[in-house]
Amino acid sequence: MRTRLALTLAAVMAFAISLPAPVAGAVLMEAPGASDFSTDTTTPPDTQGPPAPDPDSNSAAGSNWGGSYSMYRARTHSVQKANWYCVPTTIQMMFNLLKGESDRSKVNQTKYWKYAQENSRYPVRDNGADPAGWVAAMKNWGAGTFTVGVHTTMQEALRAAAKRMRLTGKPVGLIVWGMSGTGGHAWVMTGFESTADPKLTDVYTVSSVQAMGSLWPYGTINGKPYDPGPKEWVEYGELQRKFTKLVDPYSPAWDGRWITVLP
Repeated sequence: MRTRLALTLAAVMAFAISLPAPVAGAVLMEAPGASDFSTDTTTPPDTQGPPAPDPDSNSAAGSNWGGSYSMYRARTHSVQKANWYCVPTTIQMMFNLLKGESDRSKVNQTKYWKYAQENSRYPVRDNGADPAGWVAAMKNWGAGTFTVGVHTTMQEALRAAAKRMRLTGKPVGLIVWGMSGTGGHAWVMTGFESTADPKLTDVYTVSSVQAMGSLWPYGTINGKPYDPGPKEWVEYGELQRKFTKLVDPYSPAWDGRWITVLP
């Protein structure tokens, strides 16, 4: 098993933003307000890493399966520029991975945010966007077909995420912090560790994931660092605490389920 890297708070919070009170409608893909969530828009340092492996390479398949797979590429992480920008910033990071870019601009985060809001499945209750809007934005800007994954257990969701990642070579979106009652938060999954190669079998268990979040390294939830940084591995116990089912009666298709954005 990989040892999870310690997530340290790299700087004092520069400011905290309060969101307006919710109105009737859909799931919020954001933290709720200043008492729970804070972020600094300072650009984090680059984290170096190897190029993303070829999904068909022998090093990640068959008898040569080494137990883990990663499509992470250096300089693909971005920090959200507003406290309701976790979905658009995750979209930005996924595009960076897919297109070989290193975009961190607020203008593109805002563009993705507006589009995701306008194409959300349920009426928006606050400044966030829902998974359907996330899927629509991926397709609109050329990332191909993505779907909202809906599963009854965390392991089912992780297995589907690993399978789709191996078959497509594309990143996966995770809705975390789902039991907060305020709509949740977004991560991009860039790799996983499993007992067998999901590309070649349906019999495997996922034990950890590699992920990165748009709050890293300065933002917090409930006053504590929450998101993994680039190339960081999140072990199963931490996933159980953070990658939880979504609790939102205003989003009946997703309420009580583990939600992903699958390629």
